Amino acid sequence: MTFAIKMKTLPLLILFAMFSLPALGGVNWSHRVVEGEDGGINANYFYYETFKPDYGDGTLMSVQRVRAIYAISREGDIVVIDYFLQGGIRVVAMRAARESLADLIAGKDVELKKTSEFSVEAETSVGYLTPKNPKGLNDEQRERIFNLVSILSMQRSPIKSEQGADGDAEEAP
Repeated sequence: MTFAIKMKTLPLLILFAMFSLPALGGVNWSHRVVEGEDGGINANYFYYETFKPDYGDGTLMSVQRVRAIYAISREGDIVVIDYFLQGGIRVVAMRAARESLADLIAGKDVELKKTSEFSVEAETSVGYLTPKNPKGLNDEQRERIFNLVSILSMQRSPIKSEQGADGDAEEAP
């Protein structure tokens, strides 16, 4: 390969790495909440929040993604719901093998089987939002959105990275 060809392919490799590594390597979850007790329904919620310094009096925070993990019984699959919050709400329901529970609640990626998906898209991302698709939600979809609102209202704790500092985030005061 000549030097010119190498220089032309280098930017493409850098772009590929930038966009594919986060998708392949998992999410650097920033916060979590744990509910339930042994023997009953156990729920773990993970949040991917981005933080930026504010030019005023603090830090701007934005929730980009939420993962709800439900261990409903001692046997059977684990229910995992991912909520993606960019320009609307995309909800993906999945199942994971019971053996994956420890890795899931540790915030790791495991093999998931998608069972359903739906989106609520918004006309604007600033101010008052109106649905892009006027089609109504069914009962299960409304329940998922209601659960998201409840999860977002929970007080959550920061997750420390292995380096001893928060991942991409600064710890909230």
